[in-house]
Amino acid sequence: MKKITSTKRAFTIIEVVVTIGILFLVLSMIFPMFKYNVGNLNKIESKDALQNDAQFGAEFLSDKAMEAKGILEIYNEKYSHIEESNGKQKIKKVVFITDEKLKYIFSIENNKLLFSDNKYNRFLVASNINSLEFEPLDNKNFKDSRGVKIKFNMKESETNYVIDTDVFFRNSR
Repeated sequence: MKKITSTKRAFTIIEVVVTIGILFLVLSMIFPMFKYNVGNLNKIESKDALQNDAQFGAEFLSDKAMEAKGILEIYNEKYSHIEESNGKQKIKKVVFITDEKLKYIFSIENNKLLFSDNKYNRFLVASNINSLEFEPLDNKNFKDSRGVKIKFNMKESETNYVIDTDVFFRNSR
Protein backbone atom coordinates (compact mmCIF):
# COMPACT_ATOMS: atom_id res chain seq x y z
CA MET A 1 0.00 0.00 0.00
CA LYS A 2 1.03 3.44 -0.80
CA LYS A 3 1.34 5.97 1.99
CA ILE A 4 -0.15 9.38 1.17
CA THR A 5 2.05 12.18 2.27
CA SER A 6 1.69 15.71 1.24
CA THR A 7 4.64 18.02 0.98
CA LYS A 8 2.70 20.94 -0.42
CA ARG A 9 2.22 23.75 2.01
CA ALA A 10 -0.78 25.92 1.16
CA PHE A 11 -3.74 27.60 2.78
CA THR A 12 -7.07 25.95 2.70
CA ILE A 13 -10.15 27.85 1.59
CA ILE A 14 -11.50 27.82 5.13
CA GLU A 15 -8.33 29.47 6.48
CA VAL A 16 -8.46 32.16 3.80
CA VAL A 17 -12.16 32.91 4.44
CA VAL A 18 -11.62 33.12 8.22
CA THR A 19 -8.57 35.38 7.78
CA ILE A 20 -10.42 37.73 5.41
CA GLY A 21 -13.37 37.85 7.82
CA ILE A 22 -11.11 38.81 10.73
CA LEU A 23 -9.35 41.40 8.55
CA PHE A 24 -12.67 43.03 7.58
CA LEU A 25 -13.79 43.01 11.22
CA VAL A 26 -10.61 44.79 12.36
CA LEU A 27 -10.76 47.29 9.48
CA SER A 28 -14.40 48.07 10.21
CA MET A 29 -13.39 49.10 13.74
CA ILE A 30 -10.35 51.15 12.67
CA PHE A 31 -11.73 52.92 9.56
CA PRO A 32 -14.19 55.24 11.39
CA MET A 33 -11.34 56.46 13.57
CA PHE A 34 -9.29 57.42 10.49
CA LYS A 35 -12.29 59.06 8.84
CA TYR A 36 -13.00 61.09 11.99
CA ASN A 37 -9.36 62.21 12.25
CA VAL A 38 -9.24 63.31 8.62
CA GLY A 39 -12.38 65.38 9.16
CA ASN A 40 -10.86 67.02 12.23
CA LEU A 41 -7.62 67.73 10.39
CA ASN A 42 -9.56 69.45 7.61
CA LYS A 43 -11.42 71.62 10.15
CA ILE A 44 -8.16 72.52 11.92
CA GLU A 45 -6.48 73.37 8.62
CA SER A 46 -9.42 75.57 7.62
CA LYS A 47 -9.44 77.37 10.98
CA ASP A 48 -5.66 77.84 10.83
CA ALA A 49 -5.85 79.42 7.38
CA LEU A 50 -8.70 81.64 8.55
CA GLN A 51 -6.75 82.67 11.64
CA ASN A 52 -3.64 83.53 9.61
CA ASP A 53 -5.71 85.58 7.19
CA ALA A 54 -7.45 87.41 10.05
CA GLN A 55 -4.22 88.15 11.89
CA PHE A 56 -2.50 89.48 8.79
CA GLY A 57 -5.52 91.64 7.94
CA ALA A 58 -5.79 92.98 11.49
CA GLU A 59 -2.07 93.75 11.73
CA PHE A 60 -1.99 95.46 8.33
CA LEU A 61 -5.08 97.55 9.05
CA SER A 62 -3.78 98.40 12.55
CA ASP A 63 -0.37 99.49 11.22
CA LYS A 64 -1.92 101.78 8.62
CA ALA A 65 -4.46 103.16 11.11
CA MET A 66 -1.72 103.94 13.64
CA GLU A 67 0.13 105.98 11.00
CA ALA A 68 -3.00 108.06 10.43
CA LYS A 69 -4.27 111.25 12.03
CA GLY A 70 -7.78 109.89 12.06
CA ILE A 71 -10.71 108.79 9.98
CA LEU A 72 -11.55 111.01 7.03
CA GLU A 73 -14.53 109.01 5.74
CA ILE A 74 -16.32 105.89 6.91
CA TYR A 75 -19.24 104.09 5.28
CA ASN A 76 -21.59 101.49 6.72
CA GLU A 77 -22.97 98.43 4.91
CA LYS A 78 -25.50 100.61 3.07
CA TYR A 79 -22.71 102.97 1.94
CA SER A 80 -24.02 105.80 4.13
CA HIS A 81 -21.57 108.25 5.70
CA ILE A 82 -21.28 107.54 9.42
CA GLU A 83 -18.43 109.88 10.49
CA GLU A 84 -20.73 111.49 13.07
CA SER A 85 -21.82 108.16 14.57
CA ASN A 86 -20.44 107.16 17.97
CA GLY A 87 -21.52 103.52 18.26
CA LYS A 88 -20.45 100.18 16.90
CA GLN A 89 -20.95 100.00 13.13
CA LYS A 90 -20.46 97.33 10.48
CA ILE A 91 -18.51 99.02 7.74
CA LYS A 92 -17.89 98.60 4.02
CA LYS A 93 -15.28 101.32 3.52
CA VAL A 94 -13.01 103.46 5.69
CA VAL A 95 -10.56 106.18 4.66
CA PHE A 96 -7.73 107.16 7.02
CA ILE A 97 -5.81 110.43 6.49
CA THR A 98 -2.12 110.88 7.41
CA ASP A 99 0.01 113.97 8.09
CA GLU A 100 1.51 113.67 4.60
CA LYS A 101 -2.00 113.93 3.10
CA LEU A 102 -1.92 110.26 2.15
CA LYS A 103 -5.24 108.48 2.18
CA TYR A 104 -5.32 104.86 3.27
CA ILE A 105 -8.50 103.32 1.88
CA PHE A 106 -9.80 99.98 3.11
CA SER A 107 -12.90 98.54 1.51
CA ILE A 108 -14.79 95.27 1.64
CA GLU A 109 -15.96 93.84 -1.67
CA ASN A 110 -17.15 90.26 -2.18
CA ASN A 111 -16.00 89.28 1.34
CA LYS A 112 -12.47 90.53 0.63
CA LEU A 113 -10.63 93.35 2.39
CA LEU A 114 -8.89 95.56 -0.18
CA PHE A 115 -6.33 98.31 0.45
CA SER A 116 -5.35 101.27 -1.70
CA ASP A 117 -3.75 104.64 -1.19
CA ASN A 118 -2.69 107.67 -3.24
CA LYS A 119 0.39 105.90 -4.63
CA TYR A 120 -0.51 102.26 -5.17
CA ASN A 121 -3.18 100.27 -6.90
CA ARG A 122 -5.61 98.22 -4.88
CA PHE A 123 -4.47 94.90 -3.49
CA LEU A 124 -5.99 92.13 -1.42
CA VAL A 125 -5.28 92.19 2.31
CA ALA A 126 -7.60 89.43 3.58
CA SER A 127 -10.36 87.23 2.25
CA ASN A 128 -13.33 85.40 3.81
CA ILE A 129 -14.41 88.50 5.75
CA ASN A 130 -17.95 88.11 6.99
CA SER A 131 -18.05 91.59 8.53
CA LEU A 132 -15.78 94.34 9.81
CA GLU A 133 -16.97 96.36 12.81
CA PHE A 134 -15.58 99.69 13.98
CA GLU A 135 -16.34 101.46 17.26
CA PRO A 136 -14.82 104.74 18.53
CA LEU A 137 -12.80 104.15 21.70
CA ASP A 138 -13.48 107.38 23.56
CA ASN A 139 -17.28 107.65 23.09
CA LYS A 140 -16.83 110.40 20.53
CA ASN A 141 -17.85 110.20 16.91
CA PHE A 142 -15.56 108.53 14.38
CA LYS A 143 -14.23 111.82 13.03
CA ASP A 144 -13.14 113.16 16.45
CA SER A 145 -12.07 109.89 18.07
CA ARG A 146 -8.43 109.29 19.02
CA GLY A 147 -8.77 105.58 18.25
CA VAL A 148 -11.09 102.78 17.19
CA LYS A 149 -11.89 99.25 18.21
CA ILE A 150 -11.81 96.95 15.17
CA LYS A 151 -13.50 93.57 15.09
CA PHE A 152 -12.86 91.14 12.22
CA ASN A 153 -15.52 88.47 11.72
CA MET A 154 -14.14 85.81 9.40
CA LYS A 155 -16.13 82.89 8.00
CA GLU A 156 -15.25 80.06 5.67
CA SER A 157 -17.88 77.35 5.13
CA GLU A 158 -18.80 76.33 8.72
CA THR A 159 -15.72 77.78 10.43
CA ASN A 160 -15.91 81.17 12.16
CA TYR A 161 -13.05 83.22 13.57
CA VAL A 162 -13.24 86.58 15.35
CA ILE A 163 -10.34 88.87 16.16
CA ASP A 164 -10.52 92.20 18.06
CA THR A 165 -7.94 94.94 18.19
CA ASP A 166 -7.82 98.46 19.60
CA VAL A 167 -6.02 101.08 17.53
CA PHE A 168 -4.95 104.54 18.70
CA PHE A 169 -4.04 107.10 16.05
CA ARG A 170 -0.43 108.18 16.68
CA ASN A 171 -0.76 111.46 14.85
CA SER A 172 -4.27 112.31 16.01
CA ARG A 173 -5.67 115.78 15.51
